[in-house]
Amino acid sequence: MRKFAIGLALICVHLAPAIHASDGAKSFKGWELYIWKDGEQWKFSLLHGTNALKDDATIKKAAVSGLEAIEKKLDGLAAKESVFLCGATLRSKAPSDVAKELVTYGEKRGLRVDRRE
Repeated sequence: MRKFAIGLALICVHLAPAIHASDGAKSFKGWELYIWKDGEQWKFSLLHGTNALKDDATIKKAAVSGLEAIEKKLDGLAAKESVFLCGATLRSKAPSDVAKELVTYGEKRGLRVDRRE
């Protein structure tokens, strides 16, 4: 019985982030996460996915600075939401080093993170 309780506790701890995220924000067409460097600072914009291309002003208006700030935004998404990583525009690639960190973080949160290659 003790082994069962320990096993159950470990499963709950492992699944806790995904369970917590299940009641977060949802977007029918997923999320677009724009990533670029402004001087020495990484900038991120998390926007609803749409069929329309976003202009620079729209992307920059939603920007947050630093990994911790975007991780907080990702924490607010529902589990199984799709997040598409891209560079400063929808058609550009996300910087690989930062993208890898965000893929790992998003997957731990139960998100579906797609890196455009």
